[in-house]
Amino acid sequence: IVTNARHTKSINDFVLKVNATHDNLISFGSLHPDYENNIEEIKRLKENGILGIKFHPVYQNCPVDSEKFIKLINLVVDNGMYALFHAGDDPGYPGNDYSSIDRIINMLNQVHDETRIILAHLGGLFRFEEAYEMIAGRNVYLDTAMCFDKCYYKDGSTRDLIDEELFYKFIERHGSKKILFGTDNPWTKADKMVEYVNNLKISKEDKENILYKNACRILNIEY
Repeated sequence: IVTNARHTKSINDFVLKVNATHDNLISFGSLHPDYENNIEEIKRLKENGILGIKFHPVYQNCPVDSEKFIKLINLVVDNGMYALFHAGDDPGYPGNDYSSIDRIINMLNQVHDETRIILAHLGGLFRFEEAYEMIAGRNVYLDTAMCFDKCYYKDGSTRDLIDEELFYKFIERHGSKKILFGTDNPWTKADKMVEYVNNLKISKEDKENILYKNACRILNIEY
C-alpha cells in the first residue's frame, strides 16, 4: 500500500520486480490520491501487465468517497484495471471511518464501472450485517479476507468474525460468482481458510467459484 504519495514509484517498482521474478505470484500495484503523476503511473503499470490497484483509505489517510479519491478510482477503472479496497473497520485505527460502509456506498454511486471494484472483508470488516444489507447484491466483487473464524489480537484476546449462517445469506444474495477467496495472511492462514470454505454447507460449484474460478477469471488464468 502506498501510504505516502512520494513512495508511489518505489513501491510499484517492487511490485513489478515481484511479478517479473515469481511465476506463481501476481501482485497488484498501489496508487495514492495525492500523487501528481497517477496517469503516467497507471500507464506504466498497465504496460507491464499489472491488472489491479490496491487501496486502503485508512492507511492512506484519505476518505474513500473524497473527490480526489473518486477521480483516481475512475482513472483506474476507465483503464480496465481492478480497484481493490479495504472495506469496513480497521482494528488498528478505531473510530476511523475512511472505509466505512456509508463512504463505500457513496463511492460506488460515483464510479464509472462497479464491476471493476473489489471490496475486501465482504464489504465491511466487523460490519458484516450492515454490508449484507447495503452492499450484497451490488455488481461488485467481495472477498473473504479475515471473515472466517476469529480475529486474534497480540494480547491474546479474540473477536468473532462472520456468522456462518450470515455467509450463506451473502452467497444467496450476492452469488458465488462474485465472491473471491481471501485470507489477509498472516492474520489468518490460507490453509485454514481453505479448509473452512471446504467445510461449508454449499455446493461444489459455489466452493470452486469462491476458491479459485472467480480469481482465475479476473486474473486471466486458465483452469
